[in-house]
Amino acid sequence: HKLFVGGLPCEWGEDMVKELLIPFGTLKSFNLVMDKSTGKSKGYAFCEYVEDSSAEVLIKNLHMRRIGSKALTVKRAMEGSR
Repeated sequence: HKLFVGGLPCEWGEDMVKELLIPFGTLKSFNLVMDKSTGKSKGYAFCEYVEDSSAEVLIKNLHMRRIGSKALTVKRAMEGSR
């Protein structure tokens, strides 16, 4: 299942976001959504783990966790999300 991770700091690049996600399992896919005009992150990403159990652990551990002034939103992505 693909996951949505929102509330990420916009100054974080792919490597920093992956550092947050990799401790929970092996990533099968990852996409940090970028603003084409600024080249910066839009503050959300989609990811998928090889093991579905990793997704549950990620949701339990990171949903509503604060990073700076924002709380992360981690949930299963809607069908058709990239």
